[in-house]
Amino acid sequence: MDTSKEPEEQKEDLSPDRDGTIIKSIIVSGEKFNCPSDHSPVKVHAVGSDLNGHIFYDRELEYIMGEGFEHQLPEGVDKALRRINKGEKCKVTLKGRFGYGTQPPSEFGLNANETIIFTLFLKDFEKVKASWELLDEEKLIEALKFKERGTKFFGEGKYQLALSKYNAIVSLLEFARPSKPDEEEGKQLTEKYGQTLIAAWLNIVLVNLKMGEKAEAIRNCDKVLEKNPKNVKALYRKAQAQQMFKDFEEAIETYKIVLELEPENKAAIQQIQECRHQLNILNERERKKFKGLFDRLANENQEEGNKIEEI
Repeated sequence: MDTSKEPEEQKEDLSPDRDGTIIKSIIVSGEKFNCPSDHSPVKVHAVGSDLNGHIFYDRELEYIMGEGFEHQLPEGVDKALRRINKGEKCKVTLKGRFGYGTQPPSEFGLNANETIIFTLFLKDFEKVKASWELLDEEKLIEALKFKERGTKFFGEGKYQLALSKYNAIVSLLEFARPSKPDEEEGKQLTEKYGQTLIAAWLNIVLVNLKMGEKAEAIRNCDKVLEKNPKNVKALYRKAQAQQMFKDFEEAIETYKIVLELEPENKAAIQQIQECRHQLNILNERERKKFKGLFDRLANENQEEGNKIEEI
């Protein structure tokens, strides 16, 4: 009797919460401890299929890690590639938001939140320096590259990709300090770091507003205002977020601060008028609602008073 068994498939949970939403199983091993990192250019062959084996995706790709969305790759593929060695071929099973989530590309014929499988062959990648390996000037150069990519994606309406690039600037510069801060070159770099960081936060706010992330927009405006309480763009965008929250009175007060700094700011003047108009509409609705309530209570009391008392 043959009691031999096929070797069990080695599976690794790569999901951030270890909840089984990204499961990798190796088909062919690659070079150990040689994985791409964030922003590495990669060459990969990606084949996507559903659980029935129907292939909906088969492409040879060259792209920058973190920008898989540009090539209709789900978030889980980018997450997995950070743990795949050069020359490795593996199968990655993706569930929920790490697949295509609630809005899969229509041409793929997938259901919302459908479990999918990507077979990935990482052919090559380019190593990039970690932030701590970058020289002072290199940090600024990298930050400006991120800004350029982010602005490109923002202009194309790819807000999630734009956000990732602007966040990369914050990660790179928020706590960066030149190695010689007291020298003239170090002072100039410190100033440029600060300017680039503030521009990144302001751009993040723009993305937040486009994506309807009002609370995030306010928090990011406050980060700018902590460094520069008179930053007009941060104040104006904070007021916009407050307005989206329907906090019209708070928005008016914030727009007024903008006008104190820029008395001729026509946009702020117009938005104050709009906020007052919206407040009047809300107040009128409240007045009608309470009037209807009081009228109903008055009628009920009158009917109660007209009832004949039974003895």
